[in-house]
Amino acid sequence: MAIASVYGLETAAFLTVKPVYEEPSKPFYVTTYSPDWVKRYIEKDFFDIDPVLRYGLRAVKLVDWKEIDLSDKPVRTFFGEAREHGVGKHGVTFPVRGVDGDRGILTVTSNENAAAWQTFLKSEVRDFQPRR
Repeated sequence: MAIASVYGLETAAFLTVKPVYEEPSKPFYVTTYSPDWVKRYIEKDFFDIDPVLRYGLRAVKLVDWKEIDLSDKPVRTFFGEAREHGVGKHGVTFPVRGVDGDRGILTVTSNENAAAWQTFLKSEVRDFQPRR
């Protein structure tokens, strides 16, 4: 996904849970995450723990990861493992809705310092949101 390099991001990922051209139970994803992280995610069945997925699929507006509740130990462990596998420390997730009821998320992450991440959110994040 060229989007990550164009915007100087650490990673980018798109996932849809009900594509119109596949069985509803088979998620479709495109990602710049490392193959090791994708393998680990699937092996550990992080679909049930991943708060980004849980919040993002239900959200109506973007989800800034700093808003995610980290009080649950499995969630903290999940984010720790994600960082160990190259997922950025800052992230934002955009809900995506299709006309046939399909739902998805677009997530981008960064390892920039907090000030640079806030600048990105204020100046660049609008490029990732649909326009009407």
